[in-house]
Amino acid sequence: MAKKVKKISKQKMADGVMWVVFVALVVGFIVGYLIARSRYIQKISVISEDLMQSANQVNVLNDKLNRYVMINGSVMQVKDGNLSPMTDDVTLSDGTKVTTKGEVVKTDGSTVMMTDGDWVAMNGTLTLAQ
Repeated sequence: MAKKVKKISKQKMADGVMWVVFVALVVGFIVGYLIARSRYIQKISVISEDLMQSANQVNVLNDKLNRYVMINGSVMQVKDGNLSPMTDDVTLSDGTKVTTKGEVVKTDGSTVMMTDGDWVAMNGTLTLAQ
């Protein structure tokens, strides 16, 4: 008796080849990702730390450019390096309030009266003149 050989159509064969290629690509992508991740994870963390330090430095510089300072008994606003009289009381990002008279009210309720040379950063940090 002769065995019957089942003929596979060209379309089914092409579909099967496409699935094999697709699976091989997916597996290759995953393996490549895992290898790259294991090799570069330390470099990525170092770069991330550098970016965080740079962002902190930018924030420090912005705080120096934008602040409230007591000069000759008047509270002045320094905005983008330009000096102008403070016209209204303000509440800063941390909840600290600065009045036009130079009173600084911290979030815990404590108050400090500014003297010449004292300044308050936009994040609420008070720096007293030396």
